[in-house]
Amino acid sequence: MKTLLVMAGRYYGVMARESVKKVVIITSAVIGGLLVLGAAGGTAYALHYSERALPRTTIAGHSISGLDRAAVEGMVKQLADDTVLTIDVAGKTQTASLADMGFSIDVPATVDGIFAPNASVMQRFTALTRAKNIEPVVVRDNKNRDSFIEKIRDLAGEAVVQSQVVSNDQGVFTVSPGKAGKDIDRSALEVAMDEAANMLAAHAVTVNVKEVEPTITTDKAQAVADEANAMASVDLTITDGVDNYQPNLVQKASWITVKEENGNLENPIVALDKVREWVDKAADLAKLDPQPGIDNVDANGTVLVHAKKARDGLTVNNAEAMTDALSQAMTNKTSYSGKFEFDRHTPENLTRPVLAGYQNYVYPASEGEKWVDVNLTTNTATAYEGYNVVHGPVLINHGAVGKETVEGTYQIYLKYEKQTMGCVPGYDYCVKDVPWVMYFVGSYALHGTPWREVFGTGQSEGSSGCVNLPVPEAKWFHGWTEIGTTVVTHH
Repeated sequence: MKTLLVMAGRYYGVMARESVKKVVIITSAVIGGLLVLGAAGGTAYALHYSERALPRTTIAGHSISGLDRAAVEGMVKQLADDTVLTIDVAGKTQTASLADMGFSIDVPATVDGIFAPNASVMQRFTALTRAKNIEPVVVRDNKNRDSFIEKIRDLAGEAVVQSQVVSNDQGVFTVSPGKAGKDIDRSALEVAMDEAANMLAAHAVTVNVKEVEPTITTDKAQAVADEANAMASVDLTITDGVDNYQPNLVQKASWITVKEENGNLENPIVALDKVREWVDKAADLAKLDPQPGIDNVDANGTVLVHAKKARDGLTVNNAEAMTDALSQAMTNKTSYSGKFEFDRHTPENLTRPVLAGYQNYVYPASEGEKWVDVNLTTNTATAYEGYNVVHGPVLINHGAVGKETVEGTYQIYLKYEKQTMGCVPGYDYCVKDVPWVMYFVGSYALHGTPWREVFGTGQSEGSSGCVNLPVPEAKWFHGWTEIGTTVVTHH
């Protein structure tokens, strides 16, 4: 029988050299196996290796032929645990396990690969004539792998320091100088690491040390810093038609990113997401929530007075365009002034009933409603809630002859704790730090008047049109009133 197998081998060897298809060789090997084993023996062989590693099978060079799955799994785990790499760097030695190097062996996947051929009866027989080495399934954790390489690099000595561009707390980009240092032959180390993982065997490697100059020079970093500072110094303004929004230097510097790529500094760029964050905050300040108007009505529903004017809501609709414009202006190092655009939201008017007896007052108030009665005849101001007097009457001064205080029903629309009045062309007066200012229409306001000692004089020694109050009284009215509080001025 042995002679027959040898003759068959020689025959098919000749055929192979004449480019016979591989399937003929495989078939002949199976036939040869059957001839060796005989029919009954072949069946027993096939059954025996249905759940065992096939003959002539190795894992990373270690024989596992005939072992069952549990034994193979145990061997793979043990080989992985026993694998170490000994590294010599400038006479300093470091020993590392696979886990230290950022490797792990996927044991189930490796074992599945070993036993995959067992599913085919033909492959069980071809294993008799063909050795097969299985490589383990290696899982790499690149973050841990890179950390390990840096740890080995530390054995070489002080590392090279690249010049860097950083922004200080004043928003100015500065440069930290570079410095020469030492590095290792990383490619040799990486090859040795991979070999240890793939072969599941102890390895040793000597890693060469080399002197390294910084690839990012101080001059290069300074050029990038100068570019970033020029971008950050650009004047940027967005207005909502009333207020202006301008990012300061620190904010603009925070929008600029300087990246290091492959040992080189890239040109500074503007981070759109950071610009958009600032624009969104400005847009949030610029928006107005809609406020419904309030009409005071009698029992028949007739509107007696518009107690509170409606205010449309405004939401910015061009934040994306403003973001792009600011970014482009900084990139081009050109100043920019833009304007928010708004979607308008109109609220509905509300109604509320007035109190009985409203005919006896200058204002048809609802229950609990705050309002201020400014009587230009009696030279007084009185605070009401509904028709209950909560403060006053307080003596006032009002507009002098030719500068009379306006008469009508108004609402407070702007308040300041302190403000400079006049002091600009068109005004014949200039008073700084006027306290407790409450504008109710145009440039007419109630406010404290520290330069007056006597009140209640009417138009004699009157104002330029505002309602003058003693400072303590102005402070009280300022604290009590709200934006929208009604002010009625009358004779």
